[in-house]
Amino acid sequence: MTTEIGGEMTEKELERAVRDLCRLTHWLRYHTYRSQRSPAGFPDETLVRDNRLVFAELKSAKGVIKPPQVEWLDALVVAGQEVYLWRPAHLDEIAAILSYGGGNGEYDSQWKLSTS
Repeated sequence: MTTEIGGEMTEKELERAVRDLCRLTHWLRYHTYRSQRSPAGFPDETLVRDNRLVFAELKSAKGVIKPPQVEWLDALVVAGQEVYLWRPAHLDEIAAILSYGGGNGEYDSQWKLSTS
């Protein structure tokens, strides 16, 4: 996989990696490709498999989360949903979360734990 100058994975490359992991682990995936007419801040990824519904916001290593994104992620957590903020450094954890065994519980639907 190519990366942006400096060797850091872009958000688009992270999206492709998540897409590929979803295919490998049999998740249904929805991603809005043109969000101009969609409400601001809705998470990038909506994933469904068996009895799980996952919402994930994707950011590059230096990507900044905006207030409407915080509002959506917080609201989804309050509603009891499984919610994540994923960055390239989280690829191993993302793979674990999307596997049949699930993640190690580090994020536990508390998206703010993954903001660093």
